[in-house]
Amino acid sequence: MKYLFFLILVSFSLIANSQDYIFNAKIRSCPEENVILTRFYGDQILIVDSILPKKSGEIKFNFSGNSAPGMYRLVFPDEKIMDFIFNKENIELSSNYYFLMDSVKVKTSKENSLFYKYLHRKRDFEIKMELISPLIDYYPRTDMFYWNIVYKFDELQFEWSEYLDSLIMNSGESYAVKIAKMQKTPSVSSDLSGSERSAFFKQHFFDDISFGDTAIFRSNTFTGKIIEYLSLYSNPRLSQSELEEEFINATNVILAKVSDDPASYEFVLNYLVNGFEKFHFDKVLEYISENFVLDGKCEDEGRKSMLEKRLAKYKELANGKAGPEIIMNDINGNEFKLSELDAKYTLLVFWASWCPHCLIVLPEIKKMYENDNIVDFEVVAISVDTSANDWKKEINEGGFDWINCSDLNGWNSKAADDYNIYATPSMILLDKEKNIIEKPITKNELKKAIKALEK
Repeated sequence: MKYLFFLILVSFSLIANSQDYIFNAKIRSCPEENVILTRFYGDQILIVDSILPKKSGEIKFNFSGNSAPGMYRLVFPDEKIMDFIFNKENIELSSNYYFLMDSVKVKTSKENSLFYKYLHRKRDFEIKMELISPLIDYYPRTDMFYWNIVYKFDELQFEWSEYLDSLIMNSGESYAVKIAKMQKTPSVSSDLSGSERSAFFKQHFFDDISFGDTAIFRSNTFTGKIIEYLSLYSNPRLSQSELEEEFINATNVILAKVSDDPASYEFVLNYLVNGFEKFHFDKVLEYISENFVLDGKCEDEGRKSMLEKRLAKYKELANGKAGPEIIMNDINGNEFKLSELDAKYTLLVFWASWCPHCLIVLPEIKKMYENDNIVDFEVVAISVDTSANDWKKEINEGGFDWINCSDLNGWNSKAADDYNIYATPSMILLDKEKNIIEKPITKNELKKAIKALEK
């Protein structure tokens, strides 16, 4: 009897998990072109399916019972998008193609009804706060109207906080609430100046956030929160080096906040490394590699080993460390060894013929290379091309009369891997002993680094 009861429970469970759910949207004025269904994992947008809308604008997708709850996105022609939440329920909604997110009407789906009400309230709050904040800073305090501004500033925050508390209390298990919780920011006093508000947010930004729910990784909310916090440290007046120092301070705060949750720590660390790589913030990456580890924190051993390898590379390639040996054939088919190059200074340039920015930077490097009024340095240009014809054509047309090398293995080049190259152009300045001096990103940074060698 007990065995029969167990079988019945298992059967019910399997039936529940195998249930399909339907997403049905009717989009007015929708062109009859492919619509792509995507899902989120942090800042990644992954393709799930695609469909050609009906003439009526109807779009239908099936979700299996095993589909993970999270935020999904429809990508339309002209890069128009519409986000929605799937959480084990049928979804029926409508919208206008020309105002996709703004005109959504949810017919069936508690999650998306909550989600869109939240989005509209949030946008309304943010617009009003954006408009009123400068008045707090600049409107004359001697004018009585100033106190009306202060009252409204405080009232807006109070009403928003009340709304969020009510949403969380009444719909605490929904995915929309997970998003709202993660996006919550602390209220700030109207007595603070603009710079004081910024300092307050830097200190209290994560006060109301709890980490540990990995379901939120399946949206762009967590990564959006990190970007929002990093933006508090950004300033267009700062130099690259000064900006990196600021981001180091931000990284310390962020990783300290998630340090007690292994999954969140690994997720955030990986996201920060990816982001700082894209913008060539090598000083930040070197700092992360020296000060943050994954021991006992990363639950996915495959991802852990990949991330550890990348962080180890930044340690090895820090300024002052020896640059890895390069052995590769040059454009004439002769073997080139970096260690045998007799030059006081060497500039390694990783580039490709298909990289438009490379073809802008290389002529600028050529001007410096041929300038007799600056310190002598040798250029070793390493191409990550796979086509010998394309590589040689650009060299000949550009008149790049320096050491040109390539193994024509593209991104699988050993030199690119040894020097942790993930974008072109990338530059690395070496001294006579082939130790790393600097890794300039722009031509101006290169000029500054070479000028410093003259002292």
